[in-house]
Amino acid sequence: MATSLSKIINRPSNQNSAYSMYITGGDIQTRFASLVPIYEDNKAKALENLGRAGVNRAAKILDRTGTPNDWGGKRMRGESNGVPFTPYGNSAGRNDTGKMINSLSHDVSIDSLGKAKARFGWIFDFEPYFKMQDQGFTGFTRFAGVQNGKPIFTSTRSYNVPGANSLPQARDLVDKIKDSFFSGAWNDTVREWNKMGRKSNPGSYLAARKRYQAYKNQGRA
Repeated sequence: MATSLSKIINRPSNQNSAYSMYITGGDIQTRFASLVPIYEDNKAKALENLGRAGVNRAAKILDRTGTPNDWGGKRMRGESNGVPFTPYGNSAGRNDTGKMINSLSHDVSIDSLGKAKARFGWIFDFEPYFKMQDQGFTGFTRFAGVQNGKPIFTSTRSYNVPGANSLPQARDLVDKIKDSFFSGAWNDTVREWNKMGRKSNPGSYLAARKRYQAYKNQGRA
């Protein structure tokens, strides 16, 4: 279910216990000052949608990414090396209890200049193993049999467990689509601005972006 923008802007989080990706960009430069605050509001809405897209893509990757030695498939089947046990889990991917996926979230923050940026990942409900599963870690246990219908594990030599890499992959998707979202925010802004009785043509989003880049290259942004 979508979260309203007012509820996610500047929502507090524990910066020391989070793993997330930031979404920035969409800065523009225009000679029409009255247009800027309208655009920044629409850009914040676009960022909220981009944050949601990042969460959705990360969740899909986690649900589908396999586990070492197909442990996800084994726990879903309830069998390992011919030894049966009670099946469990939500998918053959990195979705055992569902907590890791369900804890993904996004938010939008507004800085002192009124500019917005977004982030997505494990922001408000974080467990250290979320980051380990995503970035990779060293494993030290192996399947050792069944007790009371449940698998048990014993220590073994260390081995590398590759991460799902869900957040970086989701960020790559967001980077590919974000300019289209910002362009949409600009077009919405121009329509709102024109409804206010403004007759001047502020131009395209691309032109406003180019003006910002020129402004930035002069060291003025």
